Amino acid sequence: MTISMLSKIKGILDMNKLLLGILILITSGLSHANQSGYILSGDKQLCDAASYFAAVAFEGHHHGEDKKTFLDYINESQEIPNIKKTYFKTLLNEAYNKPIYSSEKEMKSTLAKFHDDTYKDCMKRVS
Repeated sequence: MTISMLSKIKGILDMNKLLLGILILITSGLSHANQSGYILSGDKQLCDAASYFAAVAFEGHHHGEDKKTFLDYINESQEIPNIKKTYFKTLLNEAYNKPIYSSEKEMKSTLAKFHDDTYKDCMKRVS
């Protein structure tokens, strides 16, 4: 990810350190992944990145972040292979189709479940 893209996300997310931290983890994990065998070889790194991305997108939706921010990240990312971008866009849509919860407890519970379900679904795809 370029510095300008990180700066753009940083500004748009209004310095939310949790969301930025997770986006950095996604970028880091993807840049160290074996690109040639990514999901088809059962690479756990993609599922880690996908589940974190799903959680970040869900939390962004819950806090009123523009979906386009995440879509731009997917489209402009050099770390996500083009063939996997559709999968990340599906996760983004799923996150933004979730309801906004009035209580923090409900939101955190749903966030954890969405993260875990995304990871499990991804691992099924790779096995």
